[in-house]
Amino acid sequence: MNYFIKLKFIIVIVFAMFSIELYSVINESEIEVVSRTYSYIMGQEYYLTKIENEYPELKLEVIRVRLNFNSSFGRAKIIIENELETIFRDYFNTFKSETLNQISKMLEDIHFDKNYAIDFLKEVNSRAEGYIESPVLETLLTYQFIDNPSKEFSAGFLNSYSTKGHPKTKDIIINAKLPLSWKQEEAERPNIVQKFVSNNGKGLETILFMVKDLGLPNDYIETKEELNDFFTESELKQMIPEGSNFISAKRIVLDGLVGGQVIFKTTQERLDFSITMKSVHFITIYEGKIIFLQCWVYSVSDDNLNDRFNLFLPLFRKVANSLVFPNQYIEKNNIEAKRDNNSENSVDVTTKNNVSEKINDEIKIAVTREPTNGLTEDHFKDPEVVKIIEDMSIEKILERSKQAYLNQGGTEGFDVSDFSINSDSWCLTIDGKNFVIVKINFEDLIQLTTIIGIKNDVFIKISGIRSGSRPIPHSYGPCAIKMEEVFGIKFPILNPLNK
Repeated sequence: MNYFIKLKFIIVIVFAMFSIELYSVINESEIEVVSRTYSYIMGQEYYLTKIENEYPELKLEVIRVRLNFNSSFGRAKIIIENELETIFRDYFNTFKSETLNQISKMLEDIHFDKNYAIDFLKEVNSRAEGYIESPVLETLLTYQFIDNPSKEFSAGFLNSYSTKGHPKTKDIIINAKLPLSWKQEEAERPNIVQKFVSNNGKGLETILFMVKDLGLPNDYIETKEELNDFFTESELKQMIPEGSNFISAKRIVLDGLVGGQVIFKTTQERLDFSITMKSVHFITIYEGKIIFLQCWVYSVSDDNLNDRFNLFLPLFRKVANSLVFPNQYIEKNNIEAKRDNNSENSVDVTTKNNVSEKINDEIKIAVTREPTNGLTEDHFKDPEVVKIIEDMSIEKILERSKQAYLNQGGTEGFDVSDFSINSDSWCLTIDGKNFVIVKINFEDLIQLTTIIGIKNDVFIKISGIRSGSRPIPHSYGPCAIKMEEVFGIKFPILNPLNK
């Protein structure tokens, strides 16, 4: 008996079943939860301003925690405020005023002394790390990374998930990382282990895990040759649901196991409207079970479906890349599975090679925006404030570098403090406007130059980064060009050999 013919039939059934696993409601209003989140931020800023006014000796610490929180969630505040202003229109200012009145009344019942102020500053620092109650945290994360969902994963806002002990897994253990803003939900269908829905369960994107028993004999072991022949474009193409539009398929590797990736689009009729989904499935076979990581975006309108799918595809791939099947590393009877050609955690086998990456000397530019929350250009003249900005820039780089290292399979014992970091910062005044310049040299391996200014009450950072030991100029080159584009200010012509 050809078990792989049976396997194809099972996969076709699974794909068809998946297409029924849809929501009965397309979306629901987020006004209440978004308003609550915005009120949360307003309350926090109200308290910080009160601390700054009543305890001047804590002013620098207030600035520090503001910058720390804005670095994590500042963009979310701007987007949420803009959305509420669009929703409420003329009522928006009244909404803000009523919210502040309620916050002020709440404060009357609190013994607000210096000790309370210090504790609150510590609390805001904890919030910047993600220690915020639900659903405020999930809402902030959704809007903070609304234009680049995979950055939530890279920034370390993750939920560690394991199928261990779940009755639907058929004794298969799968460990994975999921974005923290996605809501974990149980699924009704028998082979769907768990599903995760974006925007704390209110989004149009879904990730789910499915395990299906192939019914193979206990002593049957799939050979690497069989798996390679099975996970080909032509074979995978035959497995998508009838009526779906095939887009692409290829062989991949999931935690050392040969697998496949297939992308397709499906449209289904529901009542008097149709739902269109674009999906990517990551598939592998392990211990006689076929394992699916199914990811999709759906919409009642096909107009922007491709754009939304492309927006979320990098996140879907990062989740797939995080999959770990721990039993294969401790069970001797799985030794064959460990000897696949590509045994590292990787999604795309075409990226596996032993060729060293060429060092990229190109300067890459990034522009980020955060609310000022009371920070002004006059603060830039204070050397202590400038030093705080410099220290926080280094701290964020180390945090993100360590998180990237962990996401790629590094160990928790990794100590970033062992690296040599040289930095400098100062206030620069051009045409009457104050800017902060921060320069960081990371072990002569990475160079970073950041120009920080304020425009239209928005805190704007222009960052240039490149590998190697060559410093990045701020007064000419890509950073200066971007500064002129953003602020409309040119650096004075200087000798490039000078600082």
